[in-house]
Amino acid sequence: MLGTRDRTLLLDNLRPPAGYRLRRAVGTSFTLDLIALLTAPLAFTFFDAHDDDGAPVADPVALLEALRRHAEKVTLFAQAGAIAVPAPGQTLLTWLEDSVVEVEATGEGGIFHPKVWVLAFESDDAPAFYRVLCLSRNLTFARAWDVCLSLEGPLLEDGGARERNQPLAELLRVLPGLATRPLPPKARRDLDRMANEVTKVDFRPPGRFSDFRIHSMGLGEEPKWPFPKGGRSLVVSPYLVGSVVSRLVRDHGLEVLISRPEAFEDVVRQSGRDALPRTSYVLSPGADLDSRESEEEVQGSGELSPAADLVELSGLHAKLFLFEVGGQARLFVGSANATRAAFRDNTEVLVELLGPTSDYGIGAFLGAEDDPRLETIRSLLQEYHPPEQPEEEDPERILDKEAERLACTLGASEPLG
Repeated sequence: MLGTRDRTLLLDNLRPPAGYRLRRAVGTSFTLDLIALLTAPLAFTFFDAHDDDGAPVADPVALLEALRRHAEKVTLFAQAGAIAVPAPGQTLLTWLEDSVVEVEATGEGGIFHPKVWVLAFESDDAPAFYRVLCLSRNLTFARAWDVCLSLEGPLLEDGGARERNQPLAELLRVLPGLATRPLPPKARRDLDRMANEVTKVDFRPPGRFSDFRIHSMGLGEEPKWPFPKGGRSLVVSPYLVGSVVSRLVRDHGLEVLISRPEAFEDVVRQSGRDALPRTSYVLSPGADLDSRESEEEVQGSGELSPAADLVELSGLHAKLFLFEVGGQARLFVGSANATRAAFRDNTEVLVELLGPTSDYGIGAFLGAEDDPRLETIRSLLQEYHPPEQPEEEDPERILDKEAERLACTLGASEPLG
């Protein structure tokens, strides 16, 4: 997360620990590409596609049967009306019929926006093991810069409930109530079991972070602003609203804001140039690069880099809020943008990590200006200076937003007749 080469793919994070197999996977997404969702059961199929002697299974019938079984173990909750229509003839998608559950947010005018996976793994001779992924990306094939946090740990059968895990359990319990149709009975039972078990999992924060907290918004409770006051802060958000940026500057010492040119122009149109913090960054043209190893590194290794490392990274989709308060870094990652809707109307999830400023503060996140390796976050950025008078918002962009809202409304409505 603090270096440009620390890259991972979602499928890497779905892989079961050694000696474990998938019991149930529950995910959430705003937009959804069904082919992208199909890659999850496909991945679990190939993770397990070995016979008793460890040799790969070559029988296509056995592989298809394994794919069907794994599809039954995956449940994905997505915003109604935000599922991409697949191309005709995708026969394998029929196995996802019970895996996809359309939902709608509880807030009026809000959207269902979290990007979370809860994975339960089982073993014949060890306690259950859980992994939670909190992402900033939807389940699509988009190739933007995103962030992914992984928390994992064993289920402690004799341990008591952990207070910090309760918001995660609450999310699992609330999801069926947001659905536009009833869940299959087995999926509902599995969610209830996971909600009960997840409170007893000993999740460990990554790296040198000392603790974590889970913040869920839009699950029926009053909207809460989760950020600490005072200190100084940095925000990464591809979408912005002027009033929220002004609040971050005024109450939270926002010094560095990383976003897209269009979002900065929105802020200037809404609240004026003075609403922006001292330093504003956008991705530099050099950030639209691929993730393959350099030619020098490939030649030095004597082998080609894996195909998974050839994904082109373009555009900004990461959401991250970083605060330095009292010598401590508090890093929030997840689905929320710096907008009113994120903290007032939408269903969102953020995970807060606490750690030393020396490792996870603003300076550590950006990296040194004179880093000769050019592998820092700062090396991907260029300072942005918005125009004195931004142009009027593109009418097509306005229509696209309205069309998206209408699709979500229609998708959540009752069928006629």
